[in-house]
Amino acid sequence: MKSDNCLVCGQEFSKNELLVLLASAQNYRVCSRCLSHSNPENDFAEVKYIISGYMRFAQTVTDPELASPQIRVEPADTLIQKAVDLLKSKNPNFFVGVRKIVVDAGQPGAYGYVESGQGKDPTVIHINLQKLKAEVQAKLGTLPQDQKEKEMVRQLAMTIAHEKDHLSKYKPESGFGDEGSAQQAEKQLEPKLK
Repeated sequence: MKSDNCLVCGQEFSKNELLVLLASAQNYRVCSRCLSHSNPENDFAEVKYIISGYMRFAQTVTDPELASPQIRVEPADTLIQKAVDLLKSKNPNFFVGVRKIVVDAGQPGAYGYVESGQGKDPTVIHINLQKLKAEVQAKLGTLPQDQKEKEMVRQLAMTIAHEKDHLSKYKPESGFGDEGSAQQAEKQLEPKLK
């Protein structure tokens, strides 16, 4: 007898014990107990939340780029690579769930950003390297170059951590989470980078 798991509780049932729900052109199997505990007024939002979480998890597991702690930087940049190495030294799996880091100036007022929508990948972190370099150079003035570089790498690592927090909170219906959470992730990392 064939079996499958309930999408909600994860318990295994025979296929004929599961109810099939059609959502987003996909068939999802849910047990009668989970279905009976549902709230009809909130079903759509709850099912959408469960499915989006399941799909993100499934994408991370089945997409080798997202499942791997390895990360690409496009175009390659020595300072960003040093920031990546610094973050990996603190947490070897830091970049699981991130497809790549792209260096661009797409949002001129920001050090970094993530984006979603038509043709955009919410697993990509964008870094405005020019803006970050200019601000660190201006702030540190006459310090020796090696100290400037160390501070640049530290600032890049904190910016990447900030954007990674946004990326990890991404839900298609509500976006990338709030700034407070991303700033908190940045502050928690800061003492580890000194």
